[in-house]
Amino acid sequence: MLPNLGAGIKNYKPWLLAGKCREVDILCTFVMLGSYFPSLILPRVSLFMTQSTVEKYQRFADFYPYYLSEHQNVTCRRLHFIGTSLIVMLFIAVLVSQQYLWLWATPLLGYGFAWVGHFFYEHNRPATFRYPFYSLMADWVMFKDILIGRIKF
Repeated sequence: MLPNLGAGIKNYKPWLLAGKCREVDILCTFVMLGSYFPSLILPRVSLFMTQSTVEKYQRFADFYPYYLSEHQNVTCRRLHFIGTSLIVMLFIAVLVSQQYLWLWATPLLGYGFAWVGHFFYEHNRPATFRYPFYSLMADWVMFKDILIGRIKF
């Protein structure tokens, strides 16, 4: 919920969100507000960034089991696999046709299928929001693991 920009920040009541949202949602609200009111974001982010909120993974080997735990639903994994397969096919088609404009569809295919799986089947937030690089790597590793039969499709 963004404040009424015409009325100024004095009418924005972030404590009303606290009873309805999780810390991450409140943090996202302040991040969105940061583009309108940059002075708001720095003092408030530190209030919500606790060790339990953000866990840092130092190695991909430590992150990947967490990533798999966020993908226990078979439909979610299948949607990830379909999206990643479509990206592979898109890259091949772009290379063959040399129609590079089609590369704009890459995030739509990859994230679109994955986010449908998370929001409607797995009922969690995609790891991409917290760990974008590890998440991208893990998606390709999971794709490979599904292809070779290490993970059930």
